[in-house]
Amino acid sequence: MTGPAVRSTLFHIAFLLAAVAPRAEAQRGWADLARRFDAFAEAAGVVGGSALLVRKGEVVARHHFGFADRATKRRVGDRTIYHWASVTKTLTAVAVLQLRDRGRLTLDDRITRWVPELREVHDPGGAVDSITVAMLLSHSSGLQTPTWPWSRGESWEPFEPTTWAQLVAMMPYQRLHFRSYVGATPYHLAADRSHGYRRQGDSLTDGGADFDPGITIPNGGWNAPVEDVARYLGFLTGFPADSASRARHAGVLSRRTLEEMW
Repeated sequence: MTGPAVRSTLFHIAFLLAAVAPRAEAQRGWADLARRFDAFAEAAGVVGGSALLVRKGEVVARHHFGFADRATKRRVGDRTIYHWASVTKTLTAVAVLQLRDRGRLTLDDRITRWVPELREVHDPGGAVDSITVAMLLSHSSGLQTPTWPWSRGESWEPFEPTTWAQLVAMMPYQRLHFRSYVGATPYHLAADRSHGYRRQGDSLTDGGADFDPGITIPNGGWNAPVEDVARYLGFLTGFPADSASRARHAGVLSRRTLEEMW
C-alpha cells in the first residue's frame, strides 16, 4: 500500500468469516481489529475504506474509515461504492458456468469456437486453437501480455493494424479516446461513488469517481458497496442456509456447480 506509483485508492475491505464465539468476546475482537484497520490505513496513506465482519452470510459488524471524496470531505459510509477490480472475474466465471449448465457451451470448447478473432493473437506459447474455456477460467491458458495481432509472428514486431481502414479509424480519435463525456454514471448513484487515488511519495492524485476499464470490464468493471459484496460472498459460500436463500441462490447457479468451481 506504500511506495511509488502504488494505488492507495479507498482501501477495499477485510472480510472475516468468523467462527462461533461469545458475543462479548467477538465485540472486543472487532473493536481491536477496527483500531488496527485505522492504524494501518493511516500509516499507508489510504484515503478511505471499509471493513465488514460476516458470519454465515450475515453482516454482524461494519467499520468505515476516511473519505470517499477527500476534496468535499464526503466520508465513507454504508452506501459508498468501491471499484472491485479483479474480483469481477468471479462474476464472469459465474456467467460462463450458467451458459454451461444451460447447455450453451462446454468447458472443453476451444475458445476460438466462440471468438474466432482470437486466432490473430500472438501466442508464443503455442496455438491459440488449443486453449479451452476451462483454461481461461483457471488462468492456465498461457496467454501473456502483450497479446496483440502481429504482422509475421515475430516476437520483436510491434502491433500493426492489418487494414487501411483500421489506420484511418485510429487517427482522428487518438486525443479523445480515453476521455469520458458522460461523467460519473449512472447518475442516481453519483453521490455514493468513491474516488480513486494514486499516491506517489508525498503527492496524492485524485482520479475522480468514474473509472472506465473499457474492454476489460468483464475482468475489472464491478462497482458496488461492501454489503453487496457480502451478499455475493454468501451466495458463493452457501449462506444464509435457510430455504428461501438457497432457492434464491439456486436461481443464479446451483450449489453443485458452485462447489465444482472451487
